[in-house]
Amino acid sequence: MGVRLISGGLVLASVLLAGAARAAVVDWSLQGVILSDGTAVTGTFDFDASTNGYSNVDIAVASGPNYPNATNFTVSIPVNGGNNEPYWIEAVPGTYAGDATGLEQIFLVFASPLTDAGGTVAIISEYGSPQLNTCGDPVCRTVDPDFPDVEGGSNQGVVTTEPQAGVPEPATWALMLSGFGLAGAALRRRRTMVAA
Repeated sequence: MGVRLISGGLVLASVLLAGAARAAVVDWSLQGVILSDGTAVTGTFDFDASTNGYSNVDIAVASGPNYPNATNFTVSIPVNGGNNEPYWIEAVPGTYAGDATGLEQIFLVFASPLTDAGGTVAIISEYGSPQLNTCGDPVCRTVDPDFPDVEGGSNQGVVTTEPQAGVPEPATWALMLSGFGLAGAALRRRRTMVAA
């Protein structure tokens, strides 16, 4: 009976171990994104679907005919002052401190939500996406009419990725080690019983 109890414990531990791995934050790369004036948009960002959080944003926009400033966008902001969403990213330069007024912004809309599974997702031309402009208010709900605004694209492009492996949490390691300890104890007890 003791062996069955230990075997059942090991099965339970392995099930918990499989489910306890932390979800992977996925690196996404922009490919083939060209704005309507011919300006290229390149770069990468990380997305965690469990929190709808963007991090490590590094999106570069070259200078173009309608937008003369080459800009590097490094901070994701919640669209229109709301929550981050897996359907789009809005990013501003690293000078953002809660008020986007006067900051340049890039806005990209995805055909389907980003997930931790990775893959390839098209960038679509909804809500002016891909869009490059300057925010007219703190949450970038409006654009500043005095600055160039490039909407749409001759090629919307895609975001693509390869998922990273999940990293076990410390509790998972502890559970796994205790499972090995129980298995070792069961084997030792069994050898002692056979010798007696």
